[in-house]
Amino acid sequence: MIRTIYYFITHPLYIYSNPISSGIASAALKALQILDSDEGLQLLQRLRENSEYFRKRINEIGFKTIEGIHPIVPILIGDPIKAKQVVSGLYQREVYVVALTYPVVPKGQDTIRVQISASHTRRDLDYALKSFKEAGRKEGILE
Repeated sequence: MIRTIYYFITHPLYIYSNPISSGIASAALKALQILDSDEGLQLLQRLRENSEYFRKRINEIGFKTIEGIHPIVPILIGDPIKAKQVVSGLYQREVYVVALTYPVVPKGQDTIRVQISASHTRRDLDYALKSFKEAGRKEGILE
């Protein structure tokens, strides 16, 4: 471990960049310790369950997503204005997501990026899903 740290801090890419602060390093170390514990395994399991639940339900509502098992759920909208309007409607409902439009994604592949967390409750996810449904209908994306 010490050798790895020494290599890292003496590497030219490190020397000519801004190092992370001690607070960020400490937080990262603590996060790794948690991930390597029983608590971490429980959090990962909850994250998987939350991600699967949200992904399945958002597809059932009528939105299209990109396949995957990770907690970042990209919802395909295909129109930059509608994507931004849906995000605005969700923001008003206190659901915080990000619209990705050109040039971040290719034209016509505009998406809304949803980040699922282990700390989300089923109630949180259901509220977000309900809000997506309302915003999608308002913008004419859903029937």
